[in-house]
Amino acid sequence: MQAIVLRFVGILVVLMLVLVAAVRGVSGMIPNERSWLAWEGRSLTSGTYLWDRNYVVRIRASSTIGGRPVWSSDRRLAWHAIYPGEGIDSPANDEIFLWERGRIINVSQHPAQDSDIAWSPNGQLAFVSNRDNEDWEIYVWNGTSIVNISQNTGRDVLPKWSEDGRLAWLSNRNGNWEVYVWNGNQSLNMSQSSLQEGEHHWTSDGKLLWVACEGSHWHDCSEHADRWHFWDGTTLQSIYQNPINVGYITWSQSGELAWMVAHQGYDNRVVVKVYLWNQGAIRLLHTHSAFNAESPIWSRDGRLAWISNNEDHRTDIFMWDGNRVNILTNDYNAEHNLVWSINGNLAWLAGNYGVSDVFVWQGQSVIRLTDTSEAETFLTWSPAGDLVWSRWDGYGYIEDMLVWDSSDVRQFWRGGLISNSLTWSPLPP
Repeated sequence: MQAIVLRFVGILVVLMLVLVAAVRGVSGMIPNERSWLAWEGRSLTSGTYLWDRNYVVRIRASSTIGGRPVWSSDRRLAWHAIYPGEGIDSPANDEIFLWERGRIINVSQHPAQDSDIAWSPNGQLAFVSNRDNEDWEIYVWNGTSIVNISQNTGRDVLPKWSEDGRLAWLSNRNGNWEVYVWNGNQSLNMSQSSLQEGEHHWTSDGKLLWVACEGSHWHDCSEHADRWHFWDGTTLQSIYQNPINVGYITWSQSGELAWMVAHQGYDNRVVVKVYLWNQGAIRLLHTHSAFNAESPIWSRDGRLAWISNNEDHRTDIFMWDGNRVNILTNDYNAEHNLVWSINGNLAWLAGNYGVSDVFVWQGQSVIRLTDTSEAETFLTWSPAGDLVWSRWDGYGYIEDMLVWDSSDVRQFWRGGLISNSLTWSPLPP
């Protein structure tokens, strides 16, 4: 009986907190000179939220399930909301919404499923939909109309824009997954291969890289690809081929490609090798014995960090600074969720048995920001260099949001559970 009463009280607290946030949202407009944080609420507080460092505003209150919000370069916010069907035979309906400084627009306006949204640099919105047939197609909304740019009977997914406005995606119209590019007028098959092709990436100077593998689906290439392709706008190159267990591929903003190879050594120990490809040359960055290595992530200035699960049951963080590899941690905590800031600070979560705390490396030393018995989750850096995360007690309906501004940690919101959808708007020009 006591547990039921406590649960009921918790629900009332959440509802009161949501009401306070909604009142604040009506009374205050978000200042134009700041970057805003957006996220999706779940359970009792479902909806889309914004935070401007002063107030939390719920711009969409709904019982639907919201997808990850995505900001445009001119700071419009788009997301897709899932409306569950009314029965087993009634499919869900995904709609795409757009928030523009106080008003919400339904962009898709169709009973089909619409998702996988991506903004172009000039403000066009690409998304995936099955509105014209049972297969998925790529559509582009230019602010007034929606155009089907893929137009085929296969499935088309994963749209990504280049800086100069070209759109790449994956299509299985020929029986296997291949990379296509739309230049605004026509679509071209970039690979024309019998392999499965998967994750693709535009470099800042307009080059396109993607992975390929043996398999039955593009997902098979996500962690264990065996070759990479590179297109510079005129010619296609195969930059790496190796049937060994290759995984965790990541690209830097300047177009450097890092990956990891794990194989059994001569003494039956697992050896992990970290490789780097840059402008046609492949080099071995680091070799060490471990169960495996994972989660490589690039900083803006070209440093590479990753996590290694070592043979003595330690999980440590390695960092290559452009010259040598350094070990940032040396303990028995389980490090995870690496996140670089714009100014080169590295944050992560570490802990055991469901409890995690927040740590930051600032170039010289590691500092511990929290020491709790709760679970810290969902780390994200703001464009201004503030670190934000959520805190959950592990069993209730309430989740806190906290921020560290390089000096103090403070709580700025308490409400219902949130999803892993924290995303910052760009700073105004």
